[in-house]
Amino acid sequence: MCHLSIFNFKQTRSLVVLFFLVFLNNSYLSEVYASSASNEEAQYDLMLVGGGLNTCSSFSLKNCQKKSFNEDDLQSILYQISPKSISRFLQTEPIQRLDKANQENIRALLLNIYAKVANKMLTRRQLRDAFENNNLLEWYQALPDPQYYALLDSLEVQQLDQNKQRKQEKANLLLTKDKASVGIYQRFVQQAKLRAPNHLEKPHVVVITASSRDPFEVADFYISVFEQAGAKVTWLPLDKTYQQARALEVAGFAGCEQLARLRETNLSFYRERIYPQRTALQQRLCAAPHESLKIIQSAQGIFFNGGDQSLTLAALKLADGSDSAELALIKTQVNSGALIVGGTSAGTAVHAGGSYHDRPIVMLTNGDPAKAMSRGALANPPPSQRCFAQVACGQGVGSGDLTYRAQGGTGLFDLGLLDTHFSERDRESRLAVFTASSEQTYAFGVDEATALFVDKTLDGNYLFEVQGANGVFIVDQQVGHYALHKSADSPRVRREVSGVSHYLAHAAQASFSRDTATWQFKLPGELRNKPLRLGRLDDGEWRNQIRAHCGSTEVISWQQYGSYFALKASQATVFHYEPQAKHCHYTNLPFVISYLSE
Repeated sequence: MCHLSIFNFKQTRSLVVLFFLVFLNNSYLSEVYASSASNEEAQYDLMLVGGGLNTCSSFSLKNCQKKSFNEDDLQSILYQISPKSISRFLQTEPIQRLDKANQENIRALLLNIYAKVANKMLTRRQLRDAFENNNLLEWYQALPDPQYYALLDSLEVQQLDQNKQRKQEKANLLLTKDKASVGIYQRFVQQAKLRAPNHLEKPHVVVITASSRDPFEVADFYISVFEQAGAKVTWLPLDKTYQQARALEVAGFAGCEQLARLRETNLSFYRERIYPQRTALQQRLCAAPHESLKIIQSAQGIFFNGGDQSLTLAALKLADGSDSAELALIKTQVNSGALIVGGTSAGTAVHAGGSYHDRPIVMLTNGDPAKAMSRGALANPPPSQRCFAQVACGQGVGSGDLTYRAQGGTGLFDLGLLDTHFSERDRESRLAVFTASSEQTYAFGVDEATALFVDKTLDGNYLFEVQGANGVFIVDQQVGHYALHKSADSPRVRREVSGVSHYLAHAAQASFSRDTATWQFKLPGELRNKPLRLGRLDDGEWRNQIRAHCGSTEVISWQQYGSYFALKASQATVFHYEPQAKHCHYTNLPFVISYLSE
């Protein structure tokens, strides 16, 4: 009965708020047009991908139509427990900080496993199983991050091909099952080519893999991808460690000579053993930073990988929060039209920043939708990506808490917040709470295998285009509210957020005027004035609810993660259905999400 009464309370109040919001939204300023085909390629400044670019590679055979790689291609990171690798691990700084008794205990544990696996080459899963089979899984999972990553990197095997060269991960776009992902890579190269001095030549694309704990590991993949997409590719070893070394050099210390030690402080160990040429390149560019600037200056496209946007930002900002010379040049090149910047997942999220209507735009760094409504947004550093497996996350936050960086990211996108892996991970509630609680006006959630192309015009307005398998969700808080109610008489907390939403799928276009705060939308397909029921997708409850009621004027409601969701079309709401893509586009759809703790 308790659950029912809570649900009825949330439902009743939310419907009242929703119908009031529908009334306000009837006068919402936006226009919707049917899109028309154009043979002229528009030039965009940014390509923001929501992650999930499922690409055929020697690492990811499940994404391939058929196998096309051989034993000389790197197919997995492998680990080996041996006396030599155990000795490497014990010499790392996180272990050296322990007392001798603990060090000897760790040595004994690892030697016991070594006696059973006998120098076998192990995948990451097999390594975990080796600890589990020796009743050490809890110990393995509870290792603090410095010790855990020191262990992995110490045990990693250097894999060489028949010519004694380092094996490399190879991609194959031709055999990739997901053609939407291939199209996004190719479109980025096409955009870069628009800026090339000679359109007959291959454009120069620079890849920056700073979002990864180990930036060296994924460099081969992105070089292979963009070469196959038609670009000349340079990998630039710009990361957090590089900036730290340069800061020491500027202060008069020998920072570039300390790159290996600085990597260890960033949880990356013995990389010069696995990637000798790549670490040597970083050493050379650290000593000659003008060379890195020349590489950026010559690029028509720069692409950032996925991972952790806090790491990406650390590669682009100085310790005092100001732009590095590299980021300053990137911004100059983008503003002059000479460069397009792209990124996926963290490589997208990092670009939110600057300000809109004198409100700073923050950068989302972590959070599960299940905790968004119950805990709200916290201006804390994000927890470790492994904290779910550790005794404590630290930083005063839990593994699923919604966290953000108040100072924002790079600022290349200054209209609103950015989120990724969106519909697939049911992130609508987290983005709505995040938008409202941080007093933003707009937020953009990009689905997987989908790209949002962005052009900021000279007058400060924005043009958008969506390409890919899914769509882009927009939270619009011009009309809406956010309420958090606590009572001294009860431990219950009630949180409620409302606003207007838009969802633009493949081939949809939009423009936004900063001066008048108005939208214009160009949607493909047919206008839906009557309800149309589309089949369910594998994930994304909000998206599936819309698919079941495309064009409906009735209240659409459901429960998820302990919250009540309600949507109701207003006179300003427009639905479009595009039969080929099989998505339901919509604009100006009011929503309310409410949560009442038990």
